[in-house]
Amino acid sequence: MKETCRNCGELSTHEYCRTCGQKKYRRIDRKYVIEEFEYATIHLSKGLFYSIVCLLKNPGKTAREYLNGKRVNHYKPIVMAFVLSGFVGLLYYWFIDKNKIVTETVLVNESQPLEFKKFFNVLINFILKNYGWITLLSIPFFALISKRILRKQPENYFEHFVLNSYIQCLFAMLSLFTFPLVLLFRNSSNVLETINIALQYTLPLVMIWFFKTYYTKISLINIVLKVLLMLLIGIVFSLLIVLVISIILFKTGLISPERLSVS
Repeated sequence: MKETCRNCGELSTHEYCRTCGQKKYRRIDRKYVIEEFEYATIHLSKGLFYSIVCLLKNPGKTAREYLNGKRVNHYKPIVMAFVLSGFVGLLYYWFIDKNKIVTETVLVNESQPLEFKKFFNVLINFILKNYGWITLLSIPFFALISKRILRKQPENYFEHFVLNSYIQCLFAMLSLFTFPLVLLFRNSSNVLETINIALQYTLPLVMIWFFKTYYTKISLINIVLKVLLMLLIGIVFSLLIVLVISIILFKTGLISPERLSVS
């Protein structure tokens, strides 16, 4: 029996409209809500968790298969990077003392003026609250870097979006795995500093692991050199991003000399 699609008005005899793809109309009831909940749960477990497991097993192979069209079982990498990074930022924002993060930052020490410490406190709060969006906005820059460094490889700029999204996912998962330790020793400055240093040295290894499992025909030493160059350029980009965020905070009035001068 033909029915009129409630979305585009086309007649259709199928379960889904051939014109716009919307499912045949049915009134929302208890069964509908239960089915939606089941779909969301199954999609999350089969999509997000499946992609996480695949990434941990072989990140380069997972990215290569996704780019080659094997995508139906995978969570979209750009969305996954946003979700995981945002979750990490919120965990640190909710459970970790931001003042301690400020005091443990290498740019902040006892000799720094109080206004500078207050500025850093506001900046870190802003970054943690918006970490997902900041990660999402940073991917185009890192894609530009990796595309430039790996310009002899066949991937286009937008495919490097996907590669860097997967790398951001690995970074986020690394932060999630170490977060219980951070939470357990949040009152111990020495332990937090050790964890922070360990993370800094682990991130390059994660990138080397990812690119080596993706570009299997490139030698390890070549991958290492390219990753180090990416990190060097990435540090410059990160500092620029922090500078832009700082300017935005000042321009919007979230940070002002008057607020910083208040004790």
